[in-house]
Order: sequence, then structure tokens, then C-alpha cells
Amino acid sequence: KLLEVQFPPTTTAAASAALNETMDANRRHARELIRGFTMEYSGRLSVAFPDKGEAVLAQRSWKVDEGEERFYISTIEAAPRDPNAELFFVLNPGFNIDEYINLENFDDEKRTIVVINGELDRIRGGYYPRIFYPKLHKVAERSLRKFVSIYFFKSYPNRGTLLRAYPGPWRLFYTSAQGEIKCLIESEERPSYQEMERILRKAADDERLSSYDAEV
Repeated sequence: KLLEVQFPPTTTAAASAALNETMDANRRHARELIRGFTMEYSGRLSVAFPDKGEAVLAQRSWKVDEGEERFYISTIEAAPRDPNAELFFVLNPGFNIDEYINLENFDDEKRTIVVINGELDRIRGGYYPRIFYPKLHKVAERSLRKFVSIYFFKSYPNRGTLLRAYPGPWRLFYTSAQGEIKCLIESEERPSYQEMERILRKAADDERLSSYDAEV
């Protein structure tokens, strides 16, 4: 199973949050999430970080709680070789393209892989041009596009927010200048970036026209 969890790691806007702030927050959130699975997957749970530095920080700061079963900490490159692991949490891949490419090594029917804040939307939305990243596109077609979003909460331009909690529908929200939140679409199928952009732009235009009419 290939699963995705995406949410804002900090209260700071993604564009202005410092990288170390984002990584620290992702590490804290991951630790809380893992606590719910250590007993069920005793000795069969592995957490993979983008690089050795992040893995070492987690090994130093994460303490095994009383009554909690042990789990393993490794890197995205090394973790798939763990023969005992059945559940992987892969934290924040994508800073380096090779981290996305190495995700294919986790693709195993006998294992469950949960990517936390991997920004897989970049893969879906064409952020990386095929002409410059041919290997990444081949991996995406074979593996990365298989990931299912079990929880997705992300903000977009024009004050939009896309939300999905599996198995529920995808919902696109718009927040007006006055703070009013409105659901614009609800669909079983994930809306494309282009579709969301069009819908949100129309909502913003309608709001401006309504404000103008009220002033007149």
C-alpha cells in the first residue's frame, strides 16, 4: 500500500517558514503519529528520513516511551533494505530529486508505506519538466502516481484550501476577504490543479464584483 499524508507542519505560511523550522515541526508530528502504531507493529516499523543528519537528530531526540515497542530509524536510501519492516513512515522527501526516485524502492505489495508531507503534488502537477527530469517521470509513472491520499490538507493561491480525509470526498474551500469559508466543490475525484485554479479565480472575481456592486 502506498499512502500519503499532507498537512501544514507549521502555522507559518509555507513560503516564509525556514527550512529547519519546517523539518523540526515535521519530525515532531511524525513522532506523535508513530506512537499509535508501535504496539501493533512491534519490531516491524521503520521511519525513513531524507538524509543521515535528520535520522541522527531523530535518534537523539526521540525517546521510546514506557510500554512502547521499539522501532527503527534510517534514511530513505537505506530503509527499504530492512527485511523485517512491514510499515514505513517516510518523512518529508523531495528536497533532493533522488529522494523521490528512491521512493520506488519501497513499492512492495507486502509493505505499507506512508509518506508524510512529501509534496507529491509536485509530481502530479508537472512541477518538474520531463525534458529535465526524465528518470523522475519514469518513476512517477511506475510508482509515485499510485499513492493514495488518506489525509490531505493544503492551501493554494487565491485563498483556496483542498481537503480530503479518506474515504471521504475531496472538497475545495474558498476563504473570502471577510474570513467567510465556502465549499466550492465536493467530488470523489481529485480536482486537477488547473481546475482548482479556474474555480478559485472565478470565486475571487465574483467576490470583487459583489464588493464593487455593494459600493455602487
